[in-house]
Amino acid sequence: MSILKSLQQYFATASVNHTAQIQSLWSHYGSIDRYNVNGNPVVVKSIKIPQAQQHPRGWHTNIGHQRKIRSYQIEKNWYRNHQTDHGVSYLMPTLIAIIDGDHQDQFSLVLSDLDASGFCIRPKRANLSQIKLMIQWLAQLHGQHLTKKADNNAIKDYWLHGSYWHLSTRPDELDAMANGKLRAYANEISHQLDNCIYQTIIHGDAKLANFCIHDSDTKVAAVDFQYVGNGVGVKDLVYLLGSCLNAQQLSQHHPTLVDYYFEQLQQYSEHLTNHFDDLQQQWRRLIPYAYADFERFLAGWAPEHIKRNEFTDNMTRKAITDIELG
Repeated sequence: MSILKSLQQYFATASVNHTAQIQSLWSHYGSIDRYNVNGNPVVVKSIKIPQAQQHPRGWHTNIGHQRKIRSYQIEKNWYRNHQTDHGVSYLMPTLIAIIDGDHQDQFSLVLSDLDASGFCIRPKRANLSQIKLMIQWLAQLHGQHLTKKADNNAIKDYWLHGSYWHLSTRPDELDAMANGKLRAYANEISHQLDNCIYQTIIHGDAKLANFCIHDSDTKVAAVDFQYVGNGVGVKDLVYLLGSCLNAQQLSQHHPTLVDYYFEQLQQYSEHLTNHFDDLQQQWRRLIPYAYADFERFLAGWAPEHIKRNEFTDNMTRKAITDIELG
């Protein structure tokens, strides 16, 4: 059954119109489209597993295929769990419906249209004030779910380890890496991040393209929750900064933006006030590890990627030195 007919059937109305395709999903696993239902705009993320895999960079493996399928189930869990949760401070689309498809692992998420709510700015390059809005969003997410590792019960619905580049889900990329210290210490880098006593729920793909800025330029909402899971908040932070700033800009603004993140995080983590200084010390120490962890992924997946630069290389070297000094 087509998405249009599924929407007509679900909402019991013939007044459903397809108005635009927003984008095709990665490797053609579906699409995101805008529809009008009874005069109201909605966004529909439709998951339809292709018969033939078509990865843009040639990573046609069953591991990658299963990871993508799992990621869409994770996103379904995320929206379903937040459907009636009005206690969150971070902004995102509202789930209107989940419509199952004709086959297993096929479904559609019907979501509120952020554009219609004023979140219509999608900058290809963000200025510092916009980056700070995104950092504030991350601090709200992380602070809301901040906990000591032993007390974290949320992971059952999400990735055990959040982020799309986690080592446990990327064995093919690790195998493709050139021999060297980064490859040799990949497991230890991941271990340091995964075993920090302070954990939270991270977005896992917190790049510039997944934030929608309000036309007032005073707040943002985020989308794409396929890689939500357990982790240290600085993994989201360094990934966001790397998606917004080049090496020179990172060298110039990194300290200030990191300070801003922790200032915001403290505001949204009142339940761990007595532990915040310890948390901040541990997470600041792990910032080079977070860079090295993502660098490890890129070194196997796309060695010439633009996000690999002098700044990220220096951070990676700091993590390696820290490991070697023990």
